[in-house]
Amino acid sequence: MPDALRPEELERIGRFKVRRYLAGGGMAWVFEVEDPGLFDARRALKLLKPGETDAETLRRFRREAELLSRLQHPNLVHIFEFGEDAATGCQYYTMDFIEGRTLAQIHPDWLDATPDGGTPADARSLDEICRYFSEVLSALARLHEQGIVHRDIKPQNVFVDPHGRAVLGDLGVAKLSSAAGETQKGVVPGTPLYMAPEQSLRFEASTRTDLFSLGLSMYRVLSGRTVYDNALGADSTNSMAVLRHLWSLQGASQEFEFEFPPQVPEPLRAVVRQACRMSPDERYPSAETMADAIRGATRPPRAAELAEPRRGPSLPVLALLGMVVLALGFWFGLGSYSQRSGARTARSSAEAAHAQVSALVGGLSGRTSPGAADAIEDAKRRVEYAAEEQNEAEEALQSARYGAAQDRFERALDGYTRACQSIVDHWLRAEASASVESAVAAVAALGSASGDLATRAKGLPEPSPDTGCNAAEAERARLFAAEAVRADAVKIAANAPLHAEPPPPAPAPPAAVVAAAAPEPEPAPAAPPKPAPVAAAPPAQKLPPVAAAPAAAAASAAPAPSPAPAAAKAPAHAPGSRPPVRDNRAAKAEITQALESWNAALNARDWNALAQVQNLHPGQLEAYQKLFPDKSTRQSMAIDFIAGFDSPRIDVQIVLTREERHFFVWRVVAKETRKGIATRDGTTWKLEGL
Repeated sequence: MPDALRPEELERIGRFKVRRYLAGGGMAWVFEVEDPGLFDARRALKLLKPGETDAETLRRFRREAELLSRLQHPNLVHIFEFGEDAATGCQYYTMDFIEGRTLAQIHPDWLDATPDGGTPADARSLDEICRYFSEVLSALARLHEQGIVHRDIKPQNVFVDPHGRAVLGDLGVAKLSSAAGETQKGVVPGTPLYMAPEQSLRFEASTRTDLFSLGLSMYRVLSGRTVYDNALGADSTNSMAVLRHLWSLQGASQEFEFEFPPQVPEPLRAVVRQACRMSPDERYPSAETMADAIRGATRPPRAAELAEPRRGPSLPVLALLGMVVLALGFWFGLGSYSQRSGARTARSSAEAAHAQVSALVGGLSGRTSPGAADAIEDAKRRVEYAAEEQNEAEEALQSARYGAAQDRFERALDGYTRACQSIVDHWLRAEASASVESAVAAVAALGSASGDLATRAKGLPEPSPDTGCNAAEAERARLFAAEAVRADAVKIAANAPLHAEPPPPAPAPPAAVVAAAAPEPEPAPAAPPKPAPVAAAPPAQKLPPVAAAPAAAAASAAPAPSPAPAAAKAPAHAPGSRPPVRDNRAAKAEITQALESWNAALNARDWNALAQVQNLHPGQLEAYQKLFPDKSTRQSMAIDFIAGFDSPRIDVQIVLTREERHFFVWRVVAKETRKGIATRDGTTWKLEGL
């Protein structure tokens, strides 16, 4: 590859077609690309620059991809794939393509432009800007919850998409709080203009370090200039001048002098000042606390705070009426406020789960290993079902039907969780385990020349004990890590043959096993990104194929038996091992009717009707009679999920809301999720559990 290669000259990176070059940083280029394996979906691709191959740069680049793959949040960039471009020899990863502006270009509507290219079209109201920063704080809370400090918060690293959603990116210098001595000696990570004092002095960075940087970023967006512009003038572009000024303030126990525009309210100014205190102990204790402070600073004052008390002989009457109004408002409004808060919390959880499962399915699409297509297609159906629930929940929320909105958001969340669990159970966990076995065998075949690959192979994680989307993320990370180890082992074997003995006399059987497991291979662009070099490298015959990983150790001594383990595993992953998806709408409608009859029987306390739709276990009827003693108790039901039609026992899950009547008002006293089983009894369905 020529040393003078320019990013504009690249037309293809790996299997991705380059649409245009977007930007370049210190160690990487960013492109807009098309993914041929996912209907030419638009992605952003970050490619390590040619020549940036030192160990520290490679470690930082790989770690950024690893962190992004582990963390899923609506306001964090999502990664889809990590790989290496054969033409340039450079590593890359793909992520969300966000077509919008950065906070460095966004400015308040009282400013005309920004130094970073903002135009009048980029003007936003104060409320919108505060919402952007609240969303960034939500993303930071997620990072801090996982023990990660970003260390490079600045307006240029926050993107605003066309829908007005703020997305935090660039985790290249992020640090796990448990990782000591991670920073390269002599290098200060971050950007001096937004750096906290402890970070600039190479002390331990904490979560409050990020809040300091966010406070300076808020001032930059609200005022159109940095806090150093007034103090240093033209020298504010000099990094050492900026750091010297910061150190002088800290040494003299002084704080920044902010000059806010008159349009910025005093409560919001106080938020910026507290976030940017020199002492970390005097800053906000968490991202959630700072977000609450921003919301409180921009909330309009209540009418009761602005009204002057009336004086006169009618004061006792007015006080009594006021107490009555307040009591009634509290009585009826408390429930409404609680429901609205619950619906919004459920929406945040559903949005986060949707982003997580979408990134998971998108990152795994195009896999051709046995069982992958079926598992991914099944997950897509579940995601589509849950997305319909989420859309209906949004409509209910906009119509102020908070109870219905919360129910549907929670139903969508469970649908996304089930989609993740489905792909784990039907394919991903077994695929990751097979890749780990293959990687370990491949490294073992290298012998003493494996170097640090042996350590990496030993460090490959065990199957995740989690469930749902957390398990799916862990298994995907395990799969990618194993594929990376195996690909590196193949490279070492290809570039420097380690064994003097000739290759096995009969290399054809492993290839036959692979062919038997996948009789109709996909074309090259749809192949998995990491294992591709395995088939391309000629000396890879010395390394055991994925399907024959358990027999790798004995391949040289007895090559003939090696296909046996693969043949034994093949049925577990074969696409035909699971029945095709059927049209189950009629059965689902019948089960729904049975559940509604069950709920109606409980509300009517009709125990005979209840026994007709439910197989009651000992003590279950008495428990129902205790829960529904009279007409002062009732419950409503929302069906969460009906699934598992490939079995005679169908899984059902419902959300029950139980209410009790106090005088003339019904109040919610309990809300819970119940699971049960529906089995066919002749022409009807009987319920169990619940």
